[in-house]
Amino acid sequence: MQNKHDPDTPVVSTPVAKRTLINTILLASAVFLIPVLIGLLFVMVSHRLSPRPVAPDADSCAQLTNQLHDGSVTQATQLASLRREFRGTGLATDDVDIKLWATRAQEPETLFSVAPPTPEKRWNWHLSQDGLFALAVSVQIDHLDQRDVGLFDLIREEWVWTKTLPWPETHETPHVFGRNLILRYVKNAAFFALEIDPSGTIVSIDRLRAKTFEIPAPPPAFPNIAGQPVGIRHGVYFAADPQTGKLNGYAPTLLPGLHDVGPYHIGTVLSGNGLLLFRAFNGRVTVSDTLTGTLLQTFDAWPHTTNTVVTGALATGDGSGLTVFLQTEFDGTPPVRREWSVAIDVYAGTVKRSFNADALFAKPSTAETRSAMTPDGRWVLAVDTANALTISPAETSDRPSVSIPLDKVGISDTIRHIAFLEQGRYLQMRSDTHMWLLDFKQARTYGGLTARIATSSRTIPPEAYQVPPARSEPDAMLAVSEKGYGEQAPFDPDDLAHSFDADATAPSYLALRAEFCIANQAWGYAAGMLEEMARLQEYDVRAPRINPLLASRCQIMAGRPNQARTICSEALQSLIRRPDTTPRMILYHLQGLLFAQPE
Repeated sequence: MQNKHDPDTPVVSTPVAKRTLINTILLASAVFLIPVLIGLLFVMVSHRLSPRPVAPDADSCAQLTNQLHDGSVTQATQLASLRREFRGTGLATDDVDIKLWATRAQEPETLFSVAPPTPEKRWNWHLSQDGLFALAVSVQIDHLDQRDVGLFDLIREEWVWTKTLPWPETHETPHVFGRNLILRYVKNAAFFALEIDPSGTIVSIDRLRAKTFEIPAPPPAFPNIAGQPVGIRHGVYFAADPQTGKLNGYAPTLLPGLHDVGPYHIGTVLSGNGLLLFRAFNGRVTVSDTLTGTLLQTFDAWPHTTNTVVTGALATGDGSGLTVFLQTEFDGTPPVRREWSVAIDVYAGTVKRSFNADALFAKPSTAETRSAMTPDGRWVLAVDTANALTISPAETSDRPSVSIPLDKVGISDTIRHIAFLEQGRYLQMRSDTHMWLLDFKQARTYGGLTARIATSSRTIPPEAYQVPPARSEPDAMLAVSEKGYGEQAPFDPDDLAHSFDADATAPSYLALRAEFCIANQAWGYAAGMLEEMARLQEYDVRAPRINPLLASRCQIMAGRPNQARTICSEALQSLIRRPDTTPRMILYHLQGLLFAQPE
């Protein structure tokens, strides 16, 4: 009898069993290897379609950096092209961005560039009274004595209409209300008013009893800007290019992010975030908005006497607290001087006087310095003996990247002191009697902002309109209404149709344009773009949220205090419902702008 436990007994004793074992092994190998081969094939295809980025070679990097530092690239268009090359090779663009920003001290920024409806004709350009619309009128007249006319919306950057209409030779500045155009003109010694609706159709022509008629005179030409002057609106200078027929609008400021704060004395101090300005003088402390100069609050902090002077002031980062340091001199031989301080809780509105000597340790130094380093240690800013602002990398501070003569940007006073505010965004520059603020964050990001605008689409891509079938019905599409303060409200049918308009201006593009106008202090156009964004928020969930404090400040700078109060009122009613998530000094600032007395 065979021993089944005998180790000498073969496991596979027949050819059939051997073939079965081999097939099993091959099948197991195939099950294991096929996924591995498929994975390798997928990796090869993905690398072929999207190759792994490789570091640029040293020669190409050296060539690009040499172009940046050898002075061969100085114009804005050249620097913008060089920035794209830096981005393409993976190099940091910090130096290029600073140079792009600095070129605006020599080259005015073009905020608007509007091509005529058709390039085959010659065109005369006009601006509406509020400056938000441009009107193009062809020079050529057809056989019916009609001209080609077009109305362009500068906020949405789109043609409202282009029509062939009978057009008067002599007329006043056009007015546009809700895209309805009103034009007063004179013909045969009689005055008329022409009204055109948003579709470009003449709806009425009325005879007027007016006795005065004013033809707007073009502004004087700027020496460094070519073209036929058209007008100035909200500080933006518009000129028509005789070669291309385009209407170009140039920025009013010579350096983006730089603005005048006003007079300076030793009792003048800014909050750490640069939003609030404090002035302590003759026993009174005033709190103002840094940008608009709007007076927000006044404190009678100490009795005014001729023997008490302010020796310093210190504000907190958000402006909620202020300490004023004083010195009182008493008569005697020798005179006795006593240091003391006044602590003001700006938010609570309380004033506390202190004669504690320990409080004097917080007194700011009066030493002046003409150089400052950014909080991240990346850049060193300095004012040299020629009163030029220089910006240098921290590692090579002796070789400035840019040098901007301050007299070229409107600062004729000699700068005595510069320093970054507590939160590191703003650079404070002051002379003996005046103060300026430079938004260095805008300076560092200006090149990136212009690049994003250049590569952004004004309209929303068609694929963005694709929604799930369950939400494609109008009744299913709800938005959070700002007027309802959180309550869901259905879309207005007109708004719903506009939200799916292929030519509608993209909210993200409006946000970039608004930021661009704010940097260049084109406040009226920035306010209009923020208004349009607020309107889009009513029904478009893709629209970026606007900053109500920024929007209200833009409205004030644009000369629209009533609109600013409306924004502040609506924002306060919305934000007061969630005080835990809203900084209290933002509420204070909005409330101050709401109840500020007009000057």
